[in-house]
This record gives sequence, structure tokens and C-alpha cells, in this order.
Amino acid sequence: NDGDINMKNIGQFLKPKEFHKALEKKEAVVLDVRNDYEAEIGHFKNAILPKTKTHREYLKEVTRLLKNHKNDDILLYCTGGIRCEKTSAYLKSKEYKNVFQLQGGIIDYAHFVKKNKIKSKFIGKNFVFDHRLGERVTNDVISKCYTCNEPSDRNLDCAYQPCHDLIIQCEACSQKLNSCCSEKCMQRALST
Repeated sequence: NDGDINMKNIGQFLKPKEFHKALEKKEAVVLDVRNDYEAEIGHFKNAILPKTKTHREYLKEVTRLLKNHKNDDILLYCTGGIRCEKTSAYLKSKEYKNVFQLQGGIIDYAHFVKKNKIKSKFIGKNFVFDHRLGERVTNDVISKCYTCNEPSDRNLDCAYQPCHDLIIQCEACSQKLNSCCSEKCMQRALST
């Protein structure tokens, strides 16, 4: 129940430089606060990546995943920092003591490592919610094309409008399927 969460009692903010240093602690638990399709193309090394599609599902899954970490440092991160606030307030309401969140999210972290010319602990692309669907942080490609299983981090929406699934698809498969997620959707799109 969201009414049980005190949004004024949130985790401590860590600037990108502080978060980068906190990632070096062996006992720290790093938690991706984004949906699974966002983390699939890029995430911090050794992060826990809950396999959920919505934030409500996510909060239930987090409780299960962190049940043995009540006294550990919990390092939260998301795209720009918004979802971390709710998650950190939720964890604090569940009596997690050491909750920290990356101030400015992956976006600010990527700017920090680039500006300071240091090796990023975030690998791959940061999923963004505009026409690009991703912003490269490192050259690592950690995901695979849903169609052929070859390395790819190219996101696109299925071109068949009733489907409109967000998928990872390489350029070759996208051309072969007319930017659809499957033969079935391509045939449906061609028949409309």
C-alpha cells in the first residue's frame, strides 16, 4: 500500500563520484531499480537485476531478493534518479538501514566518468525514453538479438502496431522482418 510509504524518509543521495567509490565495497549490494528491458542492454557490474515489467511487481520482488541484506549497504540506481526515491522510501519503511541512491542516475554517472576520463563501472547502454531508446555509456554489447541470438543492443518497437512490443533486434533481422518482432507480426503488418 503506497500510503504506508513515507516519501520524506528516503535513502541518502550519493553523487556519481561517491557512488563510484561505494561500488568498490565488497559488502555493498547494488540494485538496479529499472524494468528488465532497461537493464538488459546495460547495467552496473554485479548488480542485482530483478526480472520485472512494472514498478509495483518490482517492489515485491525486491523484498524477496534483499531479505538477507537488512544491515548491508544497498546502492540503488536508475535512469535519472526518480524511481530510486520511491524504492528507497519503500526499503526504509521495511527497516533497511543503509539505503543509498545514485544522485542524477545513470545519466549523471555517465557524464561523470566521461568528464573525468575514468573507467565506467556501468557497462553497455543506458535505456532512454526518447526515439533513441538507448544512450551508449561503454562499447560493451551485453544483450542479444531476440530473433537470431547474436550480440545486439539495438532496441526497437515492433512495427506491427497492435503488437508494438519493445524488442532487441539486430539490423539484419530488422531488415528481414520489416522492423517487426516476428514473421507472424510481419505478415499481419503486410496484410493491413
